[in-house]
Amino acid sequence: MDDRINDLRDMINNVNQYRAQLEEQEQDHKTNFDRTTADLETDKRNKKRLLDELTRQYEFATIHNRKDEIIAQQYGRRIMTVSYTHLRAHETPEHLVCRLLLEKKKTKNTTTTK
Repeated sequence: MDDRINDLRDMINNVNQYRAQLEEQEQDHKTNFDRTTADLETDKRNKKRLLDELTRQYEFATIHNRKDEIIAQQYGRRIMTVSYTHLRAHETPEHLVCRLLLEKKKTKNTTTTK
């Protein structure tokens, strides 16, 4: 009889330990979920701030006709105007074929509309 009582006590202790482990895991999951939710909210606020700042910069640039400068700042390089001759000097064979086809199409459309 005492063996059965001891076995039942052991089983109750095991169940209580398992319940405590489950509660601890549940608390860990809840903490992780809360932390993840807070991180997502922070990311969302940071993205909104960045978007607001970029919008302000773009509006300022639009007012002062400096859109190219703002775009260049975002991509880390300057935008410069170059001559047509300069562009042609760096033209690759693929660019040349494309340009010639476009010019051919343009002249074809011009002659048909006259």
